[in-house]
Amino acid sequence: MKRIIGIIGFTVILLYPIWGQTADELLERGNSFFNNGDFDQAITEYTRVIRLLPENYAGYYNRGLAYYNKGDYDRAIADMNEVIGINPGLSEAYVNRGFAYFFKEDYNRAITDFSFAIRLNLRDAYVYVHRGLSYDALDEYDLAIADFTQAIRLNRNDADMYYYRGNSYFQKGDYNRAISDYTRTIRMAPQADNAYTHRGYAYFMRNDYNRAIADANAALQINPEHPYARELLESAQAEQEQARQSGRRR
Repeated sequence: MKRIIGIIGFTVILLYPIWGQTADELLERGNSFFNNGDFDQAITEYTRVIRLLPENYAGYYNRGLAYYNKGDYDRAIADMNEVIGINPGLSEAYVNRGFAYFFKEDYNRAITDFSFAIRLNLRDAYVYVHRGLSYDALDEYDLAIADFTQAIRLNRNDADMYYYRGNSYFQKGDYNRAISDYTRTIRMAPQADNAYTHRGYAYFMRNDYNRAIADANAALQINPEHPYARELLESAQAEQEQARQSGRRR
């Protein structure tokens, strides 16, 4: 079966190999606990599988996913290391280890794992997204943009991908392309308050205070507690007022 792990949106496979009755039953019980969100009990069952069949990667792989979903990234990495040692060609193991590194903010190792998975011909948009986010966190904006663009080619229906690329364009100072991507995000996800806020900041950097104010108000209408939208609104209004005062003095 397939399952979405965490909030990442990357599809992984929980493994169901056919073994002797005992190991197979333990694995199926572990998978049942996993699917019900009882990761501690799933870990217990997968550990029993590993004791019975330490040379098979399935127990390590599924236990690593359980640790990952618990937020225990170090143990998830350790289990994926075991998987890779047994089956170095399993691209999903590199991806899941890369996700664990990503959430530990070890972006260089995350990039290494995502890149290896891609070299193994894993064509998944979310792998490119997370490698792009890793590049973005390291201020490698051109590489990030290239990855977000490839992710969009693979999945044009995810508004977040345009939003992430917009953020990288913004960081580069390419406000026109940032605005274009934020606008695409808003069309696809009209309640995307962060997209309104970031587009507003891009307008602000172009001294287009009217549009910045409009976007800040739109974000606050969606989320009245949005701190950055409030900050943008106040800053844009202040700049607009200062421009008016300067015009009167002339």
